Amino acid sequence: MRATSDKQRATALLVFIFFLSGCNAVKTAQVPPGTSASYTMRGGIVRSIDSLQKLYDPGCASHTITDARVVGSQELTVLEEWSVLACDSVTIYDIQITHSPYGGITYNVTRRK
Repeated sequence: MRATSDKQRATALLVFIFFLSGCNAVKTAQVPPGTSASYTMRGGIVRSIDSLQKLYDPGCASHTITDARVVGSQELTVLEEWSVLACDSVTIYDIQITHSPYGGITYNVTRRK
């Protein structure tokens, strides 16, 4: 009996993980062209923007990324601007994507005031 419940829990966990992956894939696909971020990194940037939107605009039920574009670079860092439409207002997010000379890439998301 225990083996069955363990299998059921494992199956439920896998279904949940696939469900979350699908949600992220849909949101990531909604990022307009113009970003230098990889498909995987876009998902992380979108999640960061989602969190900041919930923090700063808790009354807005939804938001849409309307523009993403490279605006410059500094040595190993690419600078981008992403525009987000929420509650009839556009907010700009500054994105810094930094390539490490030792491998790997990091990003930073900042909401403009």
